[in-house]
Amino acid sequence: MLLHCGSLVSRGVRVHPFRLRRALRPRFLGYSVPLLVEDATSASQELLQLGINELAAGNTEQSTKYFEEAAELGHPEANYRLAHDLLKGATDSQAVITALPYYLRAAEAGHAPSQFDLAYICLTGLTGKIEEEKGVEFLKQSAENGWPVAILNLGLYYAGSSSTSKKDYAKAVEVLRPLAASGDGYAQTSLGTLYTAGGYGLEQDLPTAVDWYELAAPQGIPEAQFGVGRAYWLGLGRDLDTEKGIEWITKAAEADWKQAQDFLGFAYLKGRGVKQNIQLAKKWLERRIGAERNNETAAAEYYLGEICILEQQYEKGVGYMKRAAEAGISEAQFILSDVYRGRWTMINGLPRDDAKAIELLEQASATYPPARAELALIKLQAANGDPVAVETAMQNFISVAETDDGTAQFSLAYIYKEGKFGVPKDIKKGFDYLCRSGRPEAMFEIGKLRIGLGDVEFFEAAGGAAFLDVQKAEANFKNAAVLGHAESQSVLGQLYWKGYDGLEKQPEKAIYWFLKAAKNNSSDALLCLGELCEHGLAGEKDLAKALEYYTQAAELGNVRG
Repeated sequence: MLLHCGSLVSRGVRVHPFRLRRALRPRFLGYSVPLLVEDATSASQELLQLGINELAAGNTEQSTKYFEEAAELGHPEANYRLAHDLLKGATDSQAVITALPYYLRAAEAGHAPSQFDLAYICLTGLTGKIEEEKGVEFLKQSAENGWPVAILNLGLYYAGSSSTSKKDYAKAVEVLRPLAASGDGYAQTSLGTLYTAGGYGLEQDLPTAVDWYELAAPQGIPEAQFGVGRAYWLGLGRDLDTEKGIEWITKAAEADWKQAQDFLGFAYLKGRGVKQNIQLAKKWLERRIGAERNNETAAAEYYLGEICILEQQYEKGVGYMKRAAEAGISEAQFILSDVYRGRWTMINGLPRDDAKAIELLEQASATYPPARAELALIKLQAANGDPVAVETAMQNFISVAETDDGTAQFSLAYIYKEGKFGVPKDIKKGFDYLCRSGRPEAMFEIGKLRIGLGDVEFFEAAGGAAFLDVQKAEANFKNAAVLGHAESQSVLGQLYWKGYDGLEKQPEKAIYWFLKAAKNNSSDALLCLGELCEHGLAGEKDLAKALEYYTQAAELGNVRG
């Protein structure tokens, strides 16, 4: 068990799973406030005060003599001070052993700081061995005597800060609540995290969690600031308020809270809850990494790799992806597998390595469904049309399709439709896989079929004219659009603008989806926006803006741009 003066924190943006932060307390507390002890003799109290006066005057040798005399008379604070002085700057266990008798005498007299330091010594093995049972007993004694940092750490002990302690969140709350009610920000933050997580005898209660976070956040505790910000950002325990959420999360990020920096980097990169801002994304992700590079910075490196690729800094992007892949980020492993298979022709100096590509795919496949689908496809291609090998590969592919996120099902739809890789053509089976996929690409294709614009063979397999339904098509496109599928966003905008086949015209919704699609580099959406601005169809004419949209569309390859 490790003691510290901090608090519980969540690890990760989602509500689960929660890990409890554990950090070594860097040194003994060394509190110098004299504690008046009722059973101390007046003589020992006078000697203690004389020692304090000499210490304040800079006469350390004389102050130590007074403390030794007071300690001989049994004054616990004097014993504590002598123990603490023996440990100043000491790193070896012998110094700790020398100080133990002083600590023990003070602890026996009910001196809470000494009891806490003894708990620390036992629990961290400063004498050469860890004595958890004895350490926890000293911790309880110190907490019962009202020492705030002991109360906090006892609460953390029940919350699971020790690998051997039995988690009891209800008991942790019972211990921490009085300290939190007195205004201790770390205890308040710990309660916020416990109520956010729930379990181990405690019912999850997000509103109560945010109540405690909001008490701690103004005290400058970044964990609490992040907790408040995330609650408002995601609408967890509070009404959704992204502006308030970003304000608190930014405060935590500025205080160097790593989770907050990860969160802001991702949000600005993807435009989640804020206007997309690549430069701000880079700022927070680079600050998150700083000088350190380890598994905890891997997600930030992956997103910086994405940014470099967006900015066509391919070699630099691959460098970030390599480090992220080495740390186990499956998406980075998947991208690198494409690079090693020579699919990124813009990358120089990285030789093709199919064996390395397969190795990366196998690593990614443990947690990333597209990697499993890609491996299944590679095995099918390797069958080279041999009927027995194709059948075996297809059995594997179908097995993957039953457990993945729809990627394999979408691939199977077109494998069956086109009869590829030696698989017998089966339009009906292909259409069934398309409907089952759930991928935004599949939703888009089904939406097109419902308005008569999709693949002819799939259209016939769907039932022809009986399958046409513009309202259902709208739902298909919208489901894909909210997942960021640019083509669906663009088509949805056109449906709302034109009022396609009886669908109500909704210009505001049309412009909303055109803008979304344009952010995702849809040249068709950019072209539509250019026409709206050129002809003043959605307000006043704006030829400069129209030219800007047309130029962007042309740069993306739209010949009409």
